Amino acid sequence: MADHKNTIINKDGIKFFCKEFFSREALLKELGGYETIAKYYPVPRLINKDSCKEENRLIFEFDESIGSNRGLLLDVFNKTDHVIVFEKIFRMYLSVFDSTLEKTITTSADVFFMDRALKLKEKYSVIYASKDQVELTFNSLNVSINLTEIIDSIELYFIKKEGSELWSVISQADPSDLNIGIKPVIFDYLGGGMVPLMAEFANIIWEQVAQSAMLAPTYNPVMYTEHDMVYKNLPNITFQNGTITFVPPPDRLIFLSEYTRQVIMPVMDRIDYSDWYYDLKNHIAMRILGVFDVNNFSSEHKSLAFAYLGLFYNTWNPRTPSELIELIKKYSNE
Repeated sequence: MADHKNTIINKDGIKFFCKEFFSREALLKELGGYETIAKYYPVPRLINKDSCKEENRLIFEFDESIGSNRGLLLDVFNKTDHVIVFEKIFRMYLSVFDSTLEKTITTSADVFFMDRALKLKEKYSVIYASKDQVELTFNSLNVSINLTEIIDSIELYFIKKEGSELWSVISQADPSDLNIGIKPVIFDYLGGGMVPLMAEFANIIWEQVAQSAMLAPTYNPVMYTEHDMVYKNLPNITFQNGTITFVPPPDRLIFLSEYTRQVIMPVMDRIDYSDWYYDLKNHIAMRILGVFDVNNFSSEHKSLAFAYLGLFYNTWNPRTPSELIELIKKYSNE
């Protein structure tokens, strides 16, 4: 259930973007995230900072660069000229990651990862109780997963990691195509703060492979009312007799590859991080299982989610982030 609603308000002919919150806790989290992110990233100006707690809402200046099918990273993928936009976004992230990278115990991203991980058994109670082994073929690659075992492993990971240091950076923890403007400008601050580097990387990977490319527009269409060009570019997927054929859009694979090369690898080259993939695969698994309820997906989308879950969690074990991207690209060419 959403903890806020977004509206556009008009005062004296001037538009403002308003977030109205259903609880004080949600408002305070968003406000705290905004104040942290605003120190490092370009963000819209908060108009009612002094009175927001009494009003239980945040009012931001309206960014006129955002409009019908324009202004967001999402919109760039629906056009052909995107390299310059990508470069601006990558430079922004690398600059902040470079200057804020450190090991931290507490992370603001718990709202998207730890909190949801502890609810997986309840969320997927029927599948979890069945202990069934799922066998699939994904673009000619055989995948086998046991969701019960994976959920147990994810929960154990996050319980063990609580109180442990993780390499982290300042980010807003949810870098979806809807939360990044091409100016650039950053929106949505609920998880803003110190975020595990591999949580950030996991977000980007799943967003570009399947989430923003297909799943979010399909299962959360209200967010795409002003950006409906996305529906003309949904990737094809087929599922028959346990076999899935799916190829992420080429420009999203370009974005993912270049983000890894220009942002993640320069940061990783500075640190000793031998268990990076152990952290990454658990955070990717949480993005796959934690954002939407996969139980409610169509059969082909459910199978796609489980296939990628099996690949990331059980099958692949890359030595470097670049090697992982090559695996994703290799099995996107069938």
